[in-house]
Formats: sequence, structure tokens, C-alpha cells
Amino acid sequence: PASASDYEVDVDGIAADGYDFGDPAGPHTKQAIAYDSMGQTELSLRAFLAAARFNQGSESKANLAVCLMRMQKYFDAYDTMKAGFKLVRSDREREHLEENWAALMQSMEVMKVEIPSRDPHDQIYAGVGDYTTRAFAPGALPWPYREKLAHQRSVVLGEPMPRVSVEEMDGDDPQFAPYRQRLVPFILTGGLEGWKALEEWPETWQTYLPSLFPNSVTDFYPYNMLSNNRHSPYLTRLPRAVRELLIEPGPRQQAYGSKVRFVCGVVWCGVVWCGV
Repeated sequence: PASASDYEVDVDGIAADGYDFGDPAGPHTKQAIAYDSMGQTELSLRAFLAAARFNQGSESKANLAVCLMRMQKYFDAYDTMKAGFKLVRSDREREHLEENWAALMQSMEVMKVEIPSRDPHDQIYAGVGDYTTRAFAPGALPWPYREKLAHQRSVVLGEPMPRVSVEEMDGDDPQFAPYRQRLVPFILTGGLEGWKALEEWPETWQTYLPSLFPNSVTDFYPYNMLSNNRHSPYLTRLPRAVRELLIEPGPRQQAYGSKVRFVCGVVWCGVVWCGV
């Protein structure tokens, strides 16, 4: 495994928007949260790195570790959060770190990542070093920005799937039989052509649609189907379900108005109509 000395951290750089990561007095944590809310994961990480560099405390370590955890850099998050326990100065700081440690353990378990030790105070580390002193190579992150997503995800693009039109599905060409029988995954194209909603309220659906059905009940899946013990839906009114979908999933989602507690590693939500 790589060690800290193998890397070089660019904490003194300046972002394109003028933000100075090398300012010892800069509001790095606040800026990191702002970048995260805009989907700028790379800049958010750099700001959290700067915060951990200039503010050597347990909370800055915990914040950086949570950022790494959301990026699925679990071993880096593990090492960084363990280092934070050595800097605890109050019961409040300890509680904050222990809560995030529990979330990290759960996330690693859900994602089937081997956990070196569940004890944050022992000397077993993942072997990659404290991320505060590790490398950050701009442009090295492998995931692209996805314009159509409401919330950016720190994962690489999947393998392309075949695209099959409505006409091909309705036809009798035998080469499309596997798609008609749902034997292989594919993307259906043309299914929404002529749908007036796309023409009349593409930018206002999040307010207009709930206004049409304010009392409709939905099957809301805040944890999707990724957790074995959280498959049950939440029966939720459509306006509330839409608001939940628009809130960025993360440890601070309840601060932004979510009624659902965040579960690390299970971040996607879904809504299914239940009744009108």
C-alpha cells in the first residue's frame, strides 16, 4: 500500500473561482460544504484537506473523513478518522467522532469493505496513511460531471447499455426478442415523446406536480433496496416525497429539511405512486 511520503498535497493552490486553499485563516470548512452542495467534489475535498491542515482538531479530521467516506475512499476515511480520536478535547467532540465512526463502520459493512478493526483506539490501520498528508492530484478523480442528475455521485460511469426504441420493442424483429422478454438490461428510448409535461413544465415540475396531487400517497424508498433490513417503503405524501428527492443525500440532509436519517453507503432514493 502507498504511504504518505509517496504523495504531494496541493493545499496551497487557488481554485478557478479565486478561492485560496493556502490561506491559514480561510473559512475552509464552510467553503468545502459550499463546494459539496454544488457537486464540486474535487474542490470540496481540497477545502476539507486545507481545513485539516490549518486546524489540527478532531472535528476537521472527522469532516475530512466523512468527505472521503462519501467518495468511497474507505481506507483513507478510516485512517483519517482514527487520527481524529487522538485529538479529541471534549465530550462533544468525542460524541461527534463516535457517531461518524459508527456510520463509517456501517458503510464499509454494507459495501463489503474489509474493516481492519472496529476499535477506533487500537493501532491497526488500513495501510494507506492519514489522508491529511497524502496526495491530491487535480484531475485524477475518475468520475465525470453528469448534467442530468439532481445530485452528483462520486462513482465512475457504468458500462454502456443497448438503447432500444419503442418502435423496435413493438415490432417483431427477432434480434430484439431478449429485450421484449426482459432477459438483458437496456435503455428504452422514445417512451416520453409527446409527453406534455416535458414541454410545459420541465423546470417547475418539483412544485407544479405536487400541486396537482397534494394528497396523493407514494411508496417512498429513502434507502432504495441497498440495505437488507431497510426494504420497506415509507408511505409519504407526494409533496414531501418530491422535497426529499431534491435534498442532497448526506450526513447533513436533516439540517436541510429531510425527515429521514442518513445512512452511509445507501444514498439513492426512489418514489413509486401508491394512490391518487
